Amino acid sequence: MPRAVGPRCTNVCENHGRVNHCSGNLPCVKKHGKRRRACYAERMTGDEAMRRMNVVVSHLWMVRTFLKHAEEMEDDPERMRIPRALFDFARAVESRYTAGDPQGYLKMVRKKRSKLRSAAERFAAEVDEISSHTNFKQAALSLLGCVDRIDEILDQVDPDPRGNKDW
Repeated sequence: MPRAVGPRCTNVCENHGRVNHCSGNLPCVKKHGKRRRACYAERMTGDEAMRRMNVVVSHLWMVRTFLKHAEEMEDDPERMRIPRALFDFARAVESRYTAGDPQGYLKMVRKKRSKLRSAAERFAAEVDEISSHTNFKQAALSLLGCVDRIDEILDQVDPDPRGNKDW
């Protein structure tokens, strides 16, 4: 059971038996390769998660705009699927944010994040073929960082008190 220690919390990693001090970083995935719920000292409500995630989505939108208008991307219709995946993700959650529906927002994020992660990983793998310019490398890093941040926020969301699995 996590024990609060100032701004951080301490627990024992179920996979490795070591004490784990969480300060906002991802849980231990070193050996087993699967994500575990983080032991953050501060959990957040669905509404707070939705508001924080919306800032990340706005950043995704800026990366998407850069990629969409880059000449290097326009030449290859197959690569244009990357900004299209970012567009689809952002538009899918936008209506739920506007409606103030955190449960629907988080459900849609969970539904769409695998496609978002695939697009981010594909872009990161192909960025050297696309361009050697720093802007593209930074866009790839930023995109992967956004996907990781979305996962971190989802890990911090308090479970639905009614036991709803869609929460």
